[in-house]
Amino acid sequence: MSLNPHLDCDVLILGASMAGSGLARQLKLSRPSLRIVVVDRRLTFDHWVGEATVPPWTDYAVRHLKLGPYLWKNHIMKHGVRFFFDSKDKDLPLTELSEFGRREYPVIASFQLDRARFDQDMVDMNTAIGVDTRLGVTVRPGQLELDGEQGHRVLTDQGPITCRWLVDASGMTSLLPRQLGHFRSDSDRLATSSYWARFRNTRNIDELGDEPWRRRVGFTERNLSGSHYLYRGYWIWQIPVDEETLSLGVTFDERLAKEPIRNGEDLEAFLRTHRAMRDLLGDHAERLDFRALRQLARHTSQFCSTDRWCVTGMAASFIDPLFASTCMGIAAMNLLIGALIEADLEMEPAYLTTRVDYFNSFFQVFHEAQLRTIDYSRHGSFEAWSAYRMAMLNNLVNWVPAIYFRDLADLVGMADAGLGSPAPPAEALIREKLDRGFSAAILRYKDEFVDFLEARGLYYLHNRNQFLEGTERASARRHIFTELTPEHMASRHEEDRVSLEALVRHYLSRMAEIEEVPWSEDMFQEAWNPETPAPLADLLHALTLARANDRPQQDWTPKGPADPVAIGWVRGPV
Repeated sequence: MSLNPHLDCDVLILGASMAGSGLARQLKLSRPSLRIVVVDRRLTFDHWVGEATVPPWTDYAVRHLKLGPYLWKNHIMKHGVRFFFDSKDKDLPLTELSEFGRREYPVIASFQLDRARFDQDMVDMNTAIGVDTRLGVTVRPGQLELDGEQGHRVLTDQGPITCRWLVDASGMTSLLPRQLGHFRSDSDRLATSSYWARFRNTRNIDELGDEPWRRRVGFTERNLSGSHYLYRGYWIWQIPVDEETLSLGVTFDERLAKEPIRNGEDLEAFLRTHRAMRDLLGDHAERLDFRALRQLARHTSQFCSTDRWCVTGMAASFIDPLFASTCMGIAAMNLLIGALIEADLEMEPAYLTTRVDYFNSFFQVFHEAQLRTIDYSRHGSFEAWSAYRMAMLNNLVNWVPAIYFRDLADLVGMADAGLGSPAPPAEALIREKLDRGFSAAILRYKDEFVDFLEARGLYYLHNRNQFLEGTERASARRHIFTELTPEHMASRHEEDRVSLEALVRHYLSRMAEIEEVPWSEDMFQEAWNPETPAPLADLLHALTLARANDRPQQDWTPKGPADPVAIGWVRGPV
């Protein structure tokens, strides 16, 4: 059936998956009078990337989309992320892989989604509240006639649609960025491709080990986690889609590692070259399907415009399935788009202009920050990665949820306060926010420690039978629900200093142990300055100059100096 040739709406969204349907629901719930149309070329939904979510997206889904009861009833509660490390020859049994993972269930829930079910349910629930979703409608490249003043006109295979606001949520197609020349590939910096399938009749990871192996995670269920098996140049994911089905996939940086995976048979054959994957798949695994995505890393150079168009989801930015960060970006982008449309509805053109300036800068910084955290050449060392991830986890818990829980109000307020003055150029923000500060420091220290291990042939030294608890420090977790007042901001910065010192103490004490250099607490305190953190090599040199008259430093505990009773790193067979 053809569309009404005069179909007109306030907001037209291209794409009915997580980003598009989420935005439609958000806008309709906040402004019921809005006429919202969503079109998608698909008639039905299949499984897709985005099965694993993170707490900021859950907060968005619960508070803004009113999906709390639906998620708890229909999808799997995620037991955080879990990382496993193998030998160089990939021959360790799964239960002997070194592991970084949670002992406690997370304070803030997130979910493992059955994407085929979730996307269809969102369409049905949105239809029930008045969102006009039309499936089987194709918009071809170059068919977007943009006019921010008189209204946009989108040509579909079933007739034209006019709208005041146009939002591209078309996923990897990126219709709007490509038509406007804003599409940018990041494959020169991260040449990643993913291949994955769903499997049934696999073995339950929790039943592979003995009672001590279960006890080390407090008898919680590893099977509920988003598990990552990290190797040089690639990583394998394991995500429970439902009680019977696992999503298993691999992402390569094809500059470092590349396999000729053309179909499901090739994928399964590659997985089975790893002893741990043979343990998990067992002898009766049934492969249900196969999907592939190549040249993953990309972004748009402009996220939104005063001409009343925006881009969200994978159409705007995609980097890597690692960390499940795409859904966090969807939550941020959709909330910012809502703030733009709100300013337009309230007839506040000055607010719209400044918000567009600031939001475009924020988007570029957000994308660049995620891109910088992923380096496939550094993936495979338990000792380097787990300590880095613990520091990053404490930092994320310390800062990120609080920002999301305030609906990104600080960014909106900063934009509104800057009326008449454009936002700083994105490049300046990137240098200020990323080249200095906590995240840059821990990335540098991780790289320095990896270089140290590699120079001595010790990259895989602790990849067997080690465990580091991946539960955030309690003092950092307490900040999740606090306001971003000056007092609390100072406390948060102190948390970062604690996390950074804990990371440096671990790396430096291991370097000293390997080099047989006695630890000197006095010399460490003299040499260490969190405001201008020195390279690890300089700190190690300072220890070599100290007199060996202090008692040796105890093993580092992942919670840092502020929490001396932390469980810490379990060494030796567990």
